Amino acid sequence: MHVLFVDDDQALSQSVAMAFRNRGHTCQIAELGEQAVKLAKDDAYDIIVLDVALPDIDGFEVIQLLKWEGIKVPVLLESGLSGRDLESKGAILGVDEFLAKPFDMDELIARMERVIARFDQTSAARRRESGRKAGGDPRAGSGERRSASAPAMGGAEQREHERTAMFGAALIMDRDSHIPCVILDVSAGGAALRLTEPGQQCPTLFDLEPLEGPARRCEVRWRRGDTLGVEFT
Repeated sequence: MHVLFVDDDQALSQSVAMAFRNRGHTCQIAELGEQAVKLAKDDAYDIIVLDVALPDIDGFEVIQLLKWEGIKVPVLLESGLSGRDLESKGAILGVDEFLAKPFDMDELIARMERVIARFDQTSAARRRESGRKAGGDPRAGSGERRSASAPAMGGAEQREHERTAMFGAALIMDRDSHIPCVILDVSAGGAALRLTEPGQQCPTLFDLEPLEGPARRCEVRWRRGDTLGVEFT
């Protein structure tokens, strides 16, 4: 097993990495979320064990950036905190396994194996579904014709779907900049954004391109630190 363990507790990380290696696994460690994303872009891991509370960006933002980069890897979240809010955020991002600190290695490895098995099963099911549709399943074709001839949702329902889909990783785009950000909140008229690179300059007018959902033209109305309030134009 090739593992990326992401936690800013150096003593814990070194202890976990040594235990993995003693069991015949390979383990890379990272202390920062941005570092973890870069490592995941450069190497193929069997799983990422990811702390929620990191010094730069939190574990949820790391997952959003991984999705934005198209990196498909199972993730096990670990945290010294607990609560429904953490679990609901994880569920939205497709992560349904939390490991509470402190933990022992047997529990960690058992959870990792469960997450990997579930990820493999889901990936295989998606491949089968994709192959079935590509093979010309008549039910898939009729569904596509129906969606082409009439919208599947009403206007209000469609707008709510698009609004909900916008949460998560996004890019601020103009002629000279491609700036990563996270969409924190969305309303009918605008959104609250947080820049993932502290101190990053941002144009006043730009196109906001979320990982999912439609792109929107935006104008900055306020800025507090790395958080922006924008109005859709």
